Amino acid sequence: MHELNMAHGDCSALVGKDEFEEQCQRHGHGKQVTKSAKAVAQVMLLAGLESNGVAGMVLDDEVQCPVEPNVNNNSVETGGAVAWQFFFFFMVLGLLVFLWRSFRMAKDAFGSLEHLCTQHAILDSAYNQLQNRYEDLKKQHEE
Repeated sequence: MHELNMAHGDCSALVGKDEFEEQCQRHGHGKQVTKSAKAVAQVMLLAGLESNGVAGMVLDDEVQCPVEPNVNNNSVETGGAVAWQFFFFFMVLGLLVFLWRSFRMAKDAFGSLEHLCTQHAILDSAYNQLQNRYEDLKKQHEE
């Protein structure tokens, strides 16, 4: 009970006993309150949400672990790897944004080029009609 922080002192005073009694009185002394309290305790144990307050035990001096910090020279630091992962993620994201904007600009440019070609064809046709009329007028004037 001490490891779960459900009791304090010499195990005579349970934490939350008053609240439990209040809930029992409010909802009736049914089994549902007890079942829900057990379910919450099981979830806390399974999910690792229990506190680590009094989870140790006293060992003899001969068996006691050293107090100095645990330094392992063969350990791999993951802080740099995570930083590189974020860096590459944002680089790929930036590349995708650049490619998307380039695609949209190329699509707009292709639409503008198609419109320009249509206008050129219309103007070329109008020029040919004017040229033909001019030649017809020139022939009529020479006759």
